[in-house]
Amino acid sequence: MIHGPPGIGKTRLITEIANISAMKGARIVRVECHADGAERALSVFMELAPQLLRMPGALGCSPEALRLVRRLGRHDPNERLDPDEYGGPEFLHAAVRASLRDLIDAIAAERPLYLMIEDVHWIDPISLEVLKEIIGSNRGRPLLVLMTTRTLGDGELLRGVDRRQLIVHELEPLDDAGSRRLAETLCGALAIQADGKLVEWCMQRGAGNPLFMTELLAHWRETKDMERVPASLEALIDERVGALSEAALRTLQAIALLEGEATYEMLEAVLGMQRWQVMKCIEELDKQGLIIASAGSMRAGHDLISARAVECLSPLLRKSLHLHVAQELERCRTAAPDPRTIWRAARHYAAADERTHAVRLSIEASAHLGAIGAQMRGALLLKDALLFASNFDERMLLFDRRRTLLMAASAYDEAVLNSREALADQEAVAGRRRVHNDHELASFGLRQHPTTVPSRISATLRDAYACATATDATFLHRLKAAFYGLASASNDGHSDWADKLFGAASGISCGSLEERVYQLKCELVYHTLFGSILEAVKSAGDLQALIPQLDLEGKSAAHRVCGYVLEFAGQLHAAREKFSTAYAAGAEARLAAYAGTALINIGGTYSFEEQHEMAWEYFAKGANLFKATEAPELGSVLTAGAEFAFLRGDVATGVSLSQRIPHMQQRRFQIDRCCLAIFAKLAQGGKVTAPDLTHAKNLFWSMARLGVMDFPAGSLVRAISQIDASEAREFALRYAEERRERCAVGNPYLLAFLR
Repeated sequence: MIHGPPGIGKTRLITEIANISAMKGARIVRVECHADGAERALSVFMELAPQLLRMPGALGCSPEALRLVRRLGRHDPNERLDPDEYGGPEFLHAAVRASLRDLIDAIAAERPLYLMIEDVHWIDPISLEVLKEIIGSNRGRPLLVLMTTRTLGDGELLRGVDRRQLIVHELEPLDDAGSRRLAETLCGALAIQADGKLVEWCMQRGAGNPLFMTELLAHWRETKDMERVPASLEALIDERVGALSEAALRTLQAIALLEGEATYEMLEAVLGMQRWQVMKCIEELDKQGLIIASAGSMRAGHDLISARAVECLSPLLRKSLHLHVAQELERCRTAAPDPRTIWRAARHYAAADERTHAVRLSIEASAHLGAIGAQMRGALLLKDALLFASNFDERMLLFDRRRTLLMAASAYDEAVLNSREALADQEAVAGRRRVHNDHELASFGLRQHPTTVPSRISATLRDAYACATATDATFLHRLKAAFYGLASASNDGHSDWADKLFGAASGISCGSLEERVYQLKCELVYHTLFGSILEAVKSAGDLQALIPQLDLEGKSAAHRVCGYVLEFAGQLHAAREKFSTAYAAGAEARLAAYAGTALINIGGTYSFEEQHEMAWEYFAKGANLFKATEAPELGSVLTAGAEFAFLRGDVATGVSLSQRIPHMQQRRFQIDRCCLAIFAKLAQGGKVTAPDLTHAKNLFWSMARLGVMDFPAGSLVRAISQIDASEAREFALRYAEERRERCAVGNPYLLAFLR
């Protein structure tokens, strides 16, 4: 870690290190952090990824790791992604980070590798974490991570790094001898007669700062004046930039906005110049020492030069130049979809007040963050994009996309706030009238999620009831609100609200097929909640009668719902038939989530009958269908699969599936983990101790007070029954009694056990 003030020579030092090391056979990868990069997750590695993938040795990495690193450095908006392919966003993000480490190891295994990262005071937090992981990993490979920064700040850059693996070097101002040698060398490079007076003047005014000394001598070469010299480096750069011709100044400003990636072709497009004009401007800038040209691209000689050049722009010219830069970057990203280019183009469009384009590209950039498991960062990006949305429709689009990312990241409380803000916008446009739309329904659905704080459930039910009885809402919207409310009441045992919601849904005269389907769904939830199995079976029959009129998706869903009711009624063979029909409809419609759920439920009916091999066979078929979906039920699928695996004695698979269960903050998955731990011990021939069971039961009862826990209750009964059947029966009866006898009828696990 090399640190020091601007102009002290950090970049020059690592450039010399790179040149010498490359001649000795080392592989060099170099990247600069930028001020806007602090807002982008893994921004450093998005730029490093293409360079690393081109290096010899990269093929020594696994194909899966190469695929993930390629995704990090390249964005394909048409690629169909499965956010649960690694068990959830957090697992996907961890896989991306592990793939980066593996790729770096593979390259370094063949030849020494130097990662050179400049200006890490602008690094984003996640890139910094990965760098620390790379530095701290005790893998035997020749790797040097060389970083520069203006300041160590509050110590965050160094926190958590083993100081035995880190050298911190401060570049201090040159001493008199060093300053003298540099002044004499610079005079030769600038074709200036190095007399003693000029050298002493440069040493005294430059204060040992190489950039300041360079600018002083360039200033003297143009003015031959030692008296009227700006007092600071910034002022000196201002004067030199101000002395440029208008065309050269515009060229320098374009180079500054293109951030080190300016080519002749890009400058021609941005400035509207011909090639000979651009070359003439480049020659003037190079002669003044304000740019560095290499391999067909140009960049400013220092960040201070870039900043001062851009500050010279008038507001009107600034907008115009930002617009032309954004258009050129978007043209370039069409040829090579670089995520950083998408982000930068969005920022330039925003600065040019072209808000529609800025919103469009911000959404695309957030989609890339979602593709690498950084959904929360994508949601934050869209939150920032709300500031420059130009109209109501754009804001609603951003709210919709943001809700999707927040749900994928399991940030359900934030997703509720997002929907509330969207509703507030819509109500403001509607003249403060309450708006009944999908955002309102989304907030109901999100607030009944298992992670929701229980104290908020009453508010959800109150709002759902108000919506279900609103005279200014459509019948279909009111029925959907009642359905979401009943789902919340079912999960948390609010029978009073369930009565009110069911009454509201029952009082609606349905005029369409979709309305009648939702009304029957409300009946099914309500009757199942209260253990009214006969009524639930009757409602299922009514729903079944409507199936021929439904589309394929509706048919699959209806068969599944009827299967659940038959399962709750203990009619397992009939339930299996319904799930089979649901699978057929789902498969025909290529509805992988519906079909997968149906197959797994068929496995569940076999599991109730202790046919664990058959249960596992159907689970495996169903799990394959989930691979191509965005279904949020993946955690439940993995839980069921792990249990089936343990019951059939396949410990390795059971453990593997248990470890992949996502969203561990959800209440119900905590008890699932306890049950799976018990199954794992039994499958391995171990003895489950009394403390194991006591912990599992205590955890269960503490959660049961917060809401209905039917599925975990069944898992726990099965786990206890493997050890002590009488204790399991006692537990089941106690739970059934506490649920007013509903669970003894409504939960297939308990029903099968008690029968």
